[in-house]
Amino acid sequence: MFLTMTYGCFLLNNIYQERQRDGITKKLTDLNINQKNFLSRPLKVKNPDITQDKLDDFANFLIENPNVTQEYIYDIIIELENDSTLLKALYDYAATSQAKIYKYKKEQNLKFPEFFVIEQSDIDSIEYFESRIEPLLNEEIKTKDNILSTSETKNYIYTIGLWVFILTFVLRYLVYATKWSIRVIKSKD
Repeated sequence: MFLTMTYGCFLLNNIYQERQRDGITKKLTDLNINQKNFLSRPLKVKNPDITQDKLDDFANFLIENPNVTQEYIYDIIIELENDSTLLKALYDYAATSQAKIYKYKKEQNLKFPEFFVIEQSDIDSIEYFESRIEPLLNEEIKTKDNILSTSETKNYIYTIGLWVFILTFVLRYLVYATKWSIRVIKSKD
């Protein structure tokens, strides 16, 4: 009877943990969808002549031709208007694109205020999603670890059953020994 109740408790714990995990998974899915929707909306460009597609083309050109002179770049990419700050930012953009550090273009573009209009709300939104997703992932992992498999449940039940048997066996003889001692003491009086 006791082991059946213990098994039931383990079963109820697993059901509770699975529901917790499902709730966390749903929250994570919703957050990921919202993050993807946010990141799919492009940033506004500062210069209408340098669009996202052109910027990517310029970056690819610099990646494919690393030994090109600065004057040649200014001749080819007239949108830079001989601005050394934009050229340096373009080199950095090309290096970042080649390294594939960021999963989404918007995250990468937030690092380049030379080309894009960056609002504080964009930065805050990225930080919000990062601050919400990471703890939920950790909580989901913790919840998954709390769900016992069938073999773990059996091992716990066997261990508890063995301990209950040992304790009741020892306690039974302890009760017998106490009763015998009391009888012996009473019979001497």
